[in-house]
Amino acid sequence: MGKSPANAGACQRVTARVEANDWRGAIRELQLAPPIEKTTSAWRDLFLHACSRGQAKFVQLLIEQGINVNVRKGGQNALCNAMDMPSLPVLELLLDAGIRRDLRDGYRRGPAFHVCGDTDLSEKAAISLLERLAEAGVPLDGIDSAGLTPLDHAVTMVEYTPRLTRRITRLLELGARVRKAKLGGGYALQIAVDLKQAELVQQLLAHGAALPLAPNGKDSLEEHARAKGLARIAKVLQTADVSGINRPLPRRRKQHPAALTPFAGVYRPVFTYRGDASTDSPRSCLQHWLIHPNIHPVRRYRKEDWDADVAQLAALRMEIHGDELSMSTDDYRMTFVMKSAQPRAGGGATFELDMNEGWTEPFELVVERANIRIRAVDREFPHDRFFFVSWKRFNN
Repeated sequence: MGKSPANAGACQRVTARVEANDWRGAIRELQLAPPIEKTTSAWRDLFLHACSRGQAKFVQLLIEQGINVNVRKGGQNALCNAMDMPSLPVLELLLDAGIRRDLRDGYRRGPAFHVCGDTDLSEKAAISLLERLAEAGVPLDGIDSAGLTPLDHAVTMVEYTPRLTRRITRLLELGARVRKAKLGGGYALQIAVDLKQAELVQQLLAHGAALPLAPNGKDSLEEHARAKGLARIAKVLQTADVSGINRPLPRRRKQHPAALTPFAGVYRPVFTYRGDASTDSPRSCLQHWLIHPNIHPVRRYRKEDWDADVAQLAALRMEIHGDELSMSTDDYRMTFVMKSAQPRAGGGATFELDMNEGWTEPFELVVERANIRIRAVDREFPHDRFFFVSWKRFNN
């Protein structure tokens, strides 16, 4: 509530109208309300909700009444909420009111991320929003909590919505840096090859995407394309490094953190859910992970996709060696650089994983009898996220 009874009463009347989905009535009540003396939680919730519903007139009145446009609630903020039901008028109002350009949601995704992944949005509307964001100085290549950029996300969605290639083209033209994407753009390049998107492969290479290995971590991407019968893409990849701009990012000098030396080795997963004592199956563990409310809503799986994910999870392996932590399945491998490793009181260690260029995240390695457990140390993400199983060392 505000400081004055009049302000508090006005907020209550406006809230009642909004809860009844009577936006016209809410606007009338807001026009009669006194200036907002303090952006309380009630006014904040109304403002964030109006932004997410694309109610430009209501947002305009709140701004005129003195609302603080930079208010946040958990992982919500007005700039990202405005992309839930994307509205250029609402975006214009927020930018003109001086909203911070670096705001991100609970998953560290900025507004460009939401625009690039919205498959219900027309290409014309999406491109208009991207152009306005770029003009206002909103970052187009911020890294989210999974180490992905808007470019990475848009490329992954091409499989389901091929027209997103137009959005990707404009994103690159507006200055999104490919080398800031996962694996220096190599992750997007791998996906573009697997989706048989020759033009997209050419675009990414032209903007400096690094040439990664194939997803199996052994073959070159060119060899991977030839094995899949993609002769045209293989030829593009063969000539990609002529100028030298597509060379892989240089590897960092190894630090070999002493705190992790006792844990060096290869591990297999032990499927327990959030530390439960009973051992679970890969299928049950995957199901728990998918429906966790802090990760994402339940996805509708086709049976063959579900079975494939369970098989991949069962084949998961982790290796700690020197300053590297690798996770792999039968045909894919991801390697992260560990930094700032320190012994942990009670056993184990705390360290940072270099998830992507310029972005690290803290983790802790916890000793659980004969097993170890690696979990994220992030108050916004209290669940274990990707590292959600315990690990038992192989007996070589």
